[in-house]
Amino acid sequence: MPHDVSDEPLLCAISALGEDNVMYSVDDPFESMAEAAEWFDAAPLNDAVRAKVARDNARHLLGL
Repeated sequence: MPHDVSDEPLLCAISALGEDNVMYSVDDPFESMAEAAEWFDAAPLNDAVRAKVARDNARHLLGL
């Protein structure tokens, strides 16, 4: 995992905005997709919140 990642901004966004209003994304090509995915998979989230942030919130917003 990259040495300069931090969970605090993600946890702060979820705390401030609510788990239904945060979506995961990667700033490709400026960030490594593999490193970002590795970090997100290890972030201290329960499975339900991880699913919302990773995909379910986007599905809902985009009507997928």
